[in-house]
Amino acid sequence: MKKKYVHSAFSLILLALLMCTTLTCHAGNRTSKYGDDAFYFEALKALENKDKGKASSLLKKSVKNGSPMVARLSAEELVEISSGREKLYAAESLYKTYGDRKSLGVYAEALFENNSFAQLLDLTKDMEDEDDDVTLYRMMALLETDSESFSDSFHRWCTTTPYSARHHTVFGLIQEATDNDSIFSSPAARLRESVYTRDWGTAAKMVSTVCSDNQNIRPQILSDAGKAFLYGSKDYEKNASYLSTLEKDASPDSKFFLAFYRGRLLDKTETSNTQASQAFLTAMENAQSPEQFDNALWYYLNTALKDSIASALFELSIYRSQWNDPAYFDDFLDTLSLRLITKHLWQEYYNTAILIDGYASNEATAKFSYVAGSLIENKFLTPKTFSAKQAYTTLYSRALNSETNIYHKFLAAEKLGLTKDEVLQNLETLHIDENFTRDEEAEHVLEGYVDFEIPSRVYPFWNEHSTSISMETTHKASRYLQVCGADDPSYFTLSLRIASRKAHSSEGPVSEDIMSLAFPRDFQPEVKKWCTEYKIDEYLAYALIRSESFFDPQVTSWAGATGLTQLMAPTAGDIAAKLKVKDYDLTDINTNLQFGIYYLSELSRRLDGNKLQAVFSYNAGIGRIRQLLKTAKIEFEKNSIPEDIFLEALPIQETRDYGRKIVGASAMYAMLYYDKDPSEIIKDFMEN
Repeated sequence: MKKKYVHSAFSLILLALLMCTTLTCHAGNRTSKYGDDAFYFEALKALENKDKGKASSLLKKSVKNGSPMVARLSAEELVEISSGREKLYAAESLYKTYGDRKSLGVYAEALFENNSFAQLLDLTKDMEDEDDDVTLYRMMALLETDSESFSDSFHRWCTTTPYSARHHTVFGLIQEATDNDSIFSSPAARLRESVYTRDWGTAAKMVSTVCSDNQNIRPQILSDAGKAFLYGSKDYEKNASYLSTLEKDASPDSKFFLAFYRGRLLDKTETSNTQASQAFLTAMENAQSPEQFDNALWYYLNTALKDSIASALFELSIYRSQWNDPAYFDDFLDTLSLRLITKHLWQEYYNTAILIDGYASNEATAKFSYVAGSLIENKFLTPKTFSAKQAYTTLYSRALNSETNIYHKFLAAEKLGLTKDEVLQNLETLHIDENFTRDEEAEHVLEGYVDFEIPSRVYPFWNEHSTSISMETTHKASRYLQVCGADDPSYFTLSLRIASRKAHSSEGPVSEDIMSLAFPRDFQPEVKKWCTEYKIDEYLAYALIRSESFFDPQVTSWAGATGLTQLMAPTAGDIAAKLKVKDYDLTDINTNLQFGIYYLSELSRRLDGNKLQAVFSYNAGIGRIRQLLKTAKIEFEKNSIPEDIFLEALPIQETRDYGRKIVGASAMYAMLYYDKDPSEIIKDFMEN
């Protein structure tokens, strides 16, 4: 059961004051601001009070008199709350007014629900080429009426569009039919359904039958055939050979998938990497989109890295200028970084930093620049052209001025001796979206949801229109949801999502207000209490909560970690025993924060106060981190390894990413709320 978070009396009073100052508190003021559009928002309030009659009446007024966006939203809402013939009439009116595919999908649904199959089929004639509600309800009507054209229509829909939940829905209805084999027999569609449901073994057995029909040698089918072979069979070499036989007469768009999956299959065999590499090159040559090219190139580069670091660096020098989305290759470069560090190829690391500058993502560029600078400053590497100080200062400056995550920025700022104000200015002037176009209609609607206090509509609408909502209106929406978190903590998370995304892509310098909402201090009484009790810095605790759960007290990970501090059941059991707590609930906010903060303090104590290693241990386990540290000292032939280099040498990508998040967020919290210079926090983490 969802726990209700109750603030202290003081907090509730403060929140009430904020509501009155941030929001428009009087109905008269709201009406004057929104005019006839107020009918729409008042209708939504009526729905909250389960007064459907009043809502319907208000929505009809809004449809007639509202501004364009509000009128459409009202018309769509009117369909949503209606039923039977009334819904059909509302949907028909919506379609006649707007006449687009979206409104047709709504009308098609209403026609189907009212058994108006003939009218639906006539209205959607020759509309089977998209994966949308129009085609979905057309297929359902064909099936419902036992139409002779259903089999061909469904086969065509399944083989020419991306297979989705809509296809799966119709397939399920087929399975429920009394005599489904007599009305439908498309091996290609059955293959796609098996792939969609991840029944890989069944799908793999169907590939040769499906592909024996030349009509099925088309991209959508071949993509699924490749996946079926990859995950549903161990005969990698045999299946790769089979795909090769289909390539000869295939069109370029089909040849891409045949070559791509042939490469994926060969990559799993014991044969040389050459054959897989050639297959990926063929796929790149036949790519029909930038995304396809990058996908094939990613595997090509990783195949080269499997062969040798030298091979990967050579191919990188050739293809770095040809990729389309630099960020797509971040994980390849992260793996390359790890390999270079663990092999102590310091000169090659520096060369790579120079090689990718201007081609790789800002994220990858910042990391390579910073690490190369640290290698020089820590005397792992001596530059050949410049003095050491000139070289590492240049590299740190490059890392600082890349549009990247805050971790490498804060580290570079500390190395360069920047003040708190200089760091804040650097953070505020990045992530600028120069193509931003403000949508005043959308902002008007979003502000209406806030002013009329309809929190459930705020995040979905903002998410749909986020690229055209200004920072000012975004701040208003995010702040409102944070206030709503007093009654429903799930709104804390939604507030954070809005502010965080805006901070990473804004039309101008990011305001400190947005920064504060992107790094909130929710659950302050509990955090303060347990940080004081267990001697943990509050900024570190908030960084941990933000990184672990995004302030969602109900979240559970795929592995079973629960709550704000994402504790596993065995760990929580050990903590409970030490704290002598018999009965506990990890979804309880106070309990979860107590256990998580206590656990972090214990890890820090056991690691002689080393904060960064405690953070690593929170993620990967203290035994594992101790062993990795011991191994690193042997490999580096040093008793003391710089913590920033040790982080990059960790073989666990999740833990590397986790460490960066915690350090960066800690410095941000300390700067925003505790009047600390971020450089002070970085030094505290990086001293060993």
